[in-house]
Parts: sequence; structure tokens; C-alpha cells
Amino acid sequence: MIKKKVDNTETIGYKGIGFKTVFLDNNYVYLKTGGFSFRFDQSYTQDMVDTPYQILPVWTNDKEVDREVMKIFKKSDSNCRVQFALRPIFPTTLRDSEQNFVELFNDVFKNERVILFIPHISSVKIYHSNTETADIVRSKDSQSWQTNTYTEEISEELRKSINNEIERQENSGTFKIPTKYYNFRKTAVSFACPKEKTNLKKVKDANLYCYLPTQVSWGFDFLMNTDMIPTGPRDDIELNINLNAEIAEIAGRKFFLWIKDLLNTQSYKPNTIFKLIPDFEKCKREHKKYENLITRFQKGFEDYLKNEPIIPVKEGYAKIEDVILDKTKITSSSVMSDDEFIYFAGFDGKHLPLLVLRKDTDFYSFLKRYLTAFDCEENIFETEDLVDFCQDDEFNEWLENQNHNNKFLAYLIDKKMLEDFKYESIFLDSNNKLYSADEIYGDIDAELKDLSAFSEFLPHLSLHTRKFFADNEAWTNATNDIFDKFDADYFVNEILLSDNNKEDVIQILKNKDNSLHFYKFLAERVGFSQEYKKLPFIDAENNIIENFNDSLIYFNSQEGYKVKKQYG
Repeated sequence: MIKKKVDNTETIGYKGIGFKTVFLDNNYVYLKTGGFSFRFDQSYTQDMVDTPYQILPVWTNDKEVDREVMKIFKKSDSNCRVQFALRPIFPTTLRDSEQNFVELFNDVFKNERVILFIPHISSVKIYHSNTETADIVRSKDSQSWQTNTYTEEISEELRKSINNEIERQENSGTFKIPTKYYNFRKTAVSFACPKEKTNLKKVKDANLYCYLPTQVSWGFDFLMNTDMIPTGPRDDIELNINLNAEIAEIAGRKFFLWIKDLLNTQSYKPNTIFKLIPDFEKCKREHKKYENLITRFQKGFEDYLKNEPIIPVKEGYAKIEDVILDKTKITSSSVMSDDEFIYFAGFDGKHLPLLVLRKDTDFYSFLKRYLTAFDCEENIFETEDLVDFCQDDEFNEWLENQNHNNKFLAYLIDKKMLEDFKYESIFLDSNNKLYSADEIYGDIDAELKDLSAFSEFLPHLSLHTRKFFADNEAWTNATNDIFDKFDADYFVNEILLSDNNKEDVIQILKNKDNSLHFYKFLAERVGFSQEYKKLPFIDAENNIIENFNDSLIYFNSQEGYKVKKQYG
């Protein structure tokens, strides 16, 4: 029997799911399978002192079995290849003891997780209410769980190591590795997590399985089943066996393949797939007992992760080292195209993850963790890098487009980043030229009524920009004190009459309308200066007078015209 289980690795017995536990509370066990019908019966074999009843099958015909049991068996015969009935040693074990069968089954089958990794079992039904309706139904429902299994050949070196250890055990009498692992050739690793439409879900309180669940937790958010060797009570796994460490590393490699296969199905949102990848350092901190095994799993996973493309990008998949992490979130804000961003940032040959991943905080943490671990921090795009865009002529040309400018400023306001850019030339004026906040005026509509002729000396925020942000409280709060403050005296004396601008201003004032508005502005807003006498003006006959220095100036008067005409 042992040899057969060793040869056939697909048997339940090989997986370590034995039958002997039924004898803990029962002294009568009846089995019916195929053409076989037999029982293990303590009362029948109690006089056979040298033979434990648990290993002595008693061939049994149907008439020797309780009619109620046979009735149930016949009803389900076509669906159940193996049937067995238990008779507890104490009747109270069924319902009335501290840990009775009803409570035991309710606990064991509180969800379908207990059967997910047991081969050749598709469903379980529990009846304990004497009705034809099952009290508990659990099935491996592909609509509820995503489960995948991977196999790997065992290396010759590991196989020899296992064989040598088993041989040493036989000599020492201390057994930790079961003999069924002799000539161990292939191991299987399975993973499972719940699914809901296009979302994969994390598993709460996930345990490690050795086909049946142990009480071991590594802090992972998925279920994992392996051929690791559990302790005798199956509540833990053996920690000091090299085989378990080797299987842990194999499981890490298979975990990478599982993640990649889930992505390839294109059935699930990729961000929900990446949420399954553990933060290994956190897992090791919180589950220190299993630190070495988690480290081996991590190694298997990261050996593949570093060298294989797995990050979904527009072109397919990319390696971690070729992926950009945009900490500024500008690429997920519809401000510019991905191609524009990559060009301005100088990330030729690099790739941005799919948009759904860029917006996911868990994926952000994952990518940042591994770009750092794999010495690829140059792929991390920071706020300072975005500020550097403003020194690039091609980006400035892009920013001079009003629509682009609106989006960029809105993004800065939304991310509360405007403070980092107020000294950069990012604000459009009425002539579509860029200025920093301290070089451009905000709202100077009142001044422009008289100074419109001098608008080229008055860089002021584009009307389109102001309309775009009208009634935007965040914009109002962020820009409240950042723009240049208009000072009438300073503007006239230091800007208009500066050496660079004075000749241009004189030409502008030779236009009558310009002249009238300018002198009106001087009278209302500016204190007197002797410099103003050097400026031209227009007299009542529309003549251009070059300056005030040699002129007698009179207010316009009809009487004055008469006198002038009389003595003309």
C-alpha cells in the first residue's frame, strides 16, 4: 500500500490526507467503494489481541449495514465513488459533546477553502437535520475562486539530498520527512483567491495549505498549497527541513508565473492582480517565525521579477528596469499625452504603466519598492523633475498653447503644487507669452481702460486663463498673493520712462486717443514729476507738441479762441 502511494503522487494518501483520523472518535467505520464493502469494527475484532481493529477490514454485505445508512448510500451512489459511515464511540459526540460532529463540520466547512486544493473532490454536502436538504454545501466553484496549479521537476541534487536524509532517519529512528518523498521527482504549487466579475479579491486570514489548511500564516493575501512537510498535527510546517525551504523558493517562482498568467487572461483589472503581491519585508516583520521561508519565497519571485517583463504597458509588458514611476501623477491627470511626457522627461526607451495602474496606490508602492530594490531610482519622476520642464524650450512652446496651459495650471492647483512653480515662467499673458508669477499682473482691467496702448509693458494674465478659472475657489486661494502688484508711480516712472522704453512711449503718446487716456491716468493716479514735461501732447488743433518745456498751456476756452483770432 505504501509503495503504491509513493508511486502514484496523485492519490489523496500521497498528499498526506490520511484516513486514520476517523478512529479518533469512532470505533465503527463502514466503507463502500466500487465493488468493495467492508468495515473496521472494534466490537468484531476485540478478541484479536495482536491485531488493531483499525487495520483489519471486515468484509460486509449490505444486509449487515443499518437500513438507514444503505438508504442514504443508494440515493447518492451514482455521484459518490467512495461512501463511508461513522459510528461514534459515545453517542453524545454526534450533537451534544463539547466538540460534537455538527459543530466540527460547521467549523471545518464554514467556507469552501478547506477543499480547494484536495484533488478529485468537486463538492461537499453535509446533512445533519434529518431532511433531504443539505445543511452545508461547499464546492470548488470557478465562478467564485481563481485557482491555478503549477508543477516543477525536482533537481537531481535536491532529490539525492532528500533520499540521504530519509536514509539517515531510518538509522536514527527520528522521522520528519515521510518515506513517500523518497525519489521525489515533481512538486506542485497551487494558488487561489476569490474573484468578483473583473476584480480579484484579497483573502482574509490566509493560511498556508499542505492540501489541507495548516495554522501557518505568512501574511500573504492569497491561498497557497504546496508539498511542504507539515508537523504531525498539521497545525504547522517543519521549519528546519531543507526540502521546505527549497519548495518555498520554487513556490516563489511559480507565484511570478501565476501573476503573469492572470495578466495574460485579460479577464481581471490589472491593479487587482498586483494587489496580491506581498510586501515581503512587512510579512517578515510580522511573521518572524517564518522569516527564512518567506525570504526563500521572495528570492524565487524576485529572481524572475528582475529579469522578466511583467508590468503591463501600452506596448505589452516591460521589465521593472524599463518602467517609469510618475510620483507627480501628471501622467494620470490628462494634462499631456504619454508620448509628450516621455519626450519632455527624456525617458526614451522607457514605458509608463497602464493608466489603471498609475492611479492605484498599492501598485505605486509596489513599483517604488522594486525600482529602489533593483537600483532603478532614475526611473522615478519627482516634482523637481517637473519643475525642470520649465527650462526646456520645447516644453515652453507646448505651454504657450492656451488649452495646454489651462490643463497644466489646473493640475498644479489640484495637486497643491503651484507654490513649487510660482517662480517659473508658466503663466500666459494676453499675447501668449510666458511669465513667472512675480513678472505678470493678475486682474488690471481698471488700469487698462486708460493704459491699453501700453499693454506690451503690462504683461497681465490671459483673459482666457481668468475665464477658465472663474469661480474656482482653489485657484483664487492659491493665487491670492502671488502675482505682481500694480503700482501706478512705479509703472510710469520706472517702466514707461525707463531708458529702454522711453522712445517707444513717446511715439505712442503722439496718438491723440492714447495721449488723452494717458494724461487722464497721470492726473488721477500718479504724483507729479519734472520728467513728464519732456513728454509730447496734442493741442486743441490736433497738433503734436513735442514737450511742455517751452509751451504755455491753457485750458480750452471759447473766449481764448476769440482773443487769439483777434490778435492772431
